[in-house]
Formats: sequence, C-alpha cells, structure tokens
Amino acid sequence: MTKTQVADKQLRDRVWTSSKLFHPHKEIIREVWELEGVHKIVEYGAWTWADLIVFNEMWYDITYADYSDVALSKFQSQLDEKWITGIKVENSDALDIKFTDNQFDLVYHCGLIEHFEEEDRKKIMEWTIRITSKYLIVDFPNTLSGHTIVKKTMMAMGKRPYGWETNFTYREFKSRVEKNYWDILEYVWFYGRELFPFPRKMKEWMWRPDIDISLINYFKGSLWLIFKKK
Repeated sequence: MTKTQVADKQLRDRVWTSSKLFHPHKEIIREVWELEGVHKIVEYGAWTWADLIVFNEMWYDITYADYSDVALSKFQSQLDEKWITGIKVENSDALDIKFTDNQFDLVYHCGLIEHFEEEDRKKIMEWTIRITSKYLIVDFPNTLSGHTIVKKTMMAMGKRPYGWETNFTYREFKSRVEKNYWDILEYVWFYGRELFPFPRKMKEWMWRPDIDISLINYFKGSLWLIFKKK
C-alpha cells in the first residue's frame, strides 16, 4: 500500500461491499443533542449509518451524502427493510459539494478527511464550512492513540483495506483550523471515541463503552472537534 491510495470511489465501494457497522456512536449522539438550534443535519461519508437512524428517531432533519454507489445502495436498502422514512440519501462528492450556502445547521464527517492529501483536505473544509449555518464537526484519527501503531503496521504490510490515513493530535488539528479559519469558525469542544484498538470486525457485534473523561479523550482512537460558525 502506498500513500497515493487515498479514499477514491473504487476503494470506498470495496470497503462497503463487506461492511455492516450499525452501532451508533453514543458520543456523537450525546454531543449533538447538546448543541443549540440544530435541526437540519448532513453527514458526509458515514462510517456507520446508525447515527443517522438515531438522529432521525430524535426528529432531526437528516441527509446522508456519499459518492460511493455501494454505500448509498446499502443504506437505502437498510432504510427500506426497516421501514424507515424521512432520511434523504444524496449522491454527493465532498470535493464538489452542490448543496447551497448555509443549507444545514450541522455538517459532520466521521473518518473522512484523513484519507485525503492536504490540498483536498482544505477543499473539504471550505465546502463543508460553506454549507453549514451553525456547526461543523470533524472527526480524525488521533496520533496519540494505540490505534496508530496498529494502523501504521497494517499499512506498512499492505494489509489495511481502507487506504492511507493522515493522523493528527488534538492540538495540531485545532491549531490548523484556528490559523486557517479564524475569521469563520470558533472552537467549541472536543471528545473522543474508541479507547481500545479492537479489530473492525469485532466492532460489528461488540458493545463499546462511552468513557467520557476529558484526559482519556486525548488518547482515544479518533477525536471529534466541534466548531461553531461565526
């Protein structure tokens, strides 16, 4: 595996051909519930669709956006099988977003931005900032986590099917955003998910505890930073 193997459409289609992760992130459900004035939400490149299903049950206006035909098809099939209505499924590329300015109250992406090179990461940030009127939540893999050793080893061995990832620390990513978007975004809070580096297949059936302790959050597998649009 080389660093050029980023999350293109073919790679994402392959990932979702065998993926079936339906456990909601208790962390993001909790944090979004605390945000004021949020009703319309869009998620780009959902890591697990269960978050959106829970938000829909909580009466949020939900849109799922992705450019993977497999991911879109599998999610729509899940909605049909469970007789779930009200969630909009949109074919949309994060590098060429067609939604209108300020269309959503909250935009978030879980496990997306780390798969792209710096130029494209900048473009994704600019597009998602444009379409949110209130909040942006960005999830990324944490350098200071045990997950990093496992992932880097798998990438070096060519055994990781999800493409190359760029890790960040909390301080590094927060500083980048504050430097580049100081006039647009205001930092609100952060939290982490997945303290232990379990194999992905285990996550399909296991119960994952939500350990919300600030110090521990700095060392979890992924961090979510919440920003408010000025």
